[in-house]
Amino acid sequence: MDLALLRIEGVFHWGFWVRQAYASGRQDTLPIPPPSTLIGALASGLASVLRDLCGVGVAELKYSREFTEVPLIARLIRGGAIVEIYFKVLNGYGVKKTDITRHFQAPYIRQRNLWDRSQWYDVKPVGKIYALNTRFEISYLINLANAESVLKEMCRGINVEGLLRLSALSISRIGPVEGIVTVCRVFLDKVSPSTVTYMPPAPCPYFEVKSSLLDKLRQIPEATLVEFWDWKQQDFWTSNRNARMVRPYIVPLDRSSIESGFILPFKPCTFIKEAVEAVGKGIYVDGKLYPCSSC
Repeated sequence: MDLALLRIEGVFHWGFWVRQAYASGRQDTLPIPPPSTLIGALASGLASVLRDLCGVGVAELKYSREFTEVPLIARLIRGGAIVEIYFKVLNGYGVKKTDITRHFQAPYIRQRNLWDRSQWYDVKPVGKIYALNTRFEISYLINLANAESVLKEMCRGINVEGLLRLSALSISRIGPVEGIVTVCRVFLDKVSPSTVTYMPPAPCPYFEVKSSLLDKLRQIPEATLVEFWDWKQQDFWTSNRNARMVRPYIVPLDRSSIESGFILPFKPCTFIKEAVEAVGKGIYVDGKLYPCSSC
């Protein structure tokens, strides 16, 4: 399998917010951007490049009688282009707060009331993670052959590695339009999974773990098990999504920190050695480790 790790170093302007599943009234936020949101960020950058470089317009949503679909992401997932997703805080910190915010609520009101534009907006409590100038890294493990197969249908003669780099550089937000970020550096490295033999002192990303390891990993005090939505399921990117379908990830931060909404730089993998060794395989690049349960 021809793999590459696409790494993006960026900075939050003020922070971000990501709605919890099925939220309608009180718009709380997840404390850390889930993989599904990070795929959306890359897809947004990719759509911009396809439009400007290839002259290809990509719809945000595709409607049919049966269901609604996010077509670009659905293609990437269906084609097996993205293998794993990682995220880590490099420096700075975030604090969870709840603000009163003017909120677009048209999707939640009765159809007969849609004619009344005064009901389209309301003021609601909205959870946000304030992380001014906090530096982060997002990494995508890409199957290059699958990515090329998907993307050449939309842009003939493209260089898939160049297209991925440009897409990463075109990311402008994490989550909703208010979550503005600046991409500072982008790296694309050809990689091969190997058995984990050592753990460098660099910050460890969050990473997926196998369900069979959950009972054992819950005992690790230096890390937190988090269930993120199952972004690898094709139906997740349609109106047939089921938010109860989740995948377990381990975050190298204390549970007390995450539960209190205080986000710190992620700890090195050495702090969660047991969890990393349980996964067994990983990607080494530039003195950093990215555990990979699906490699």
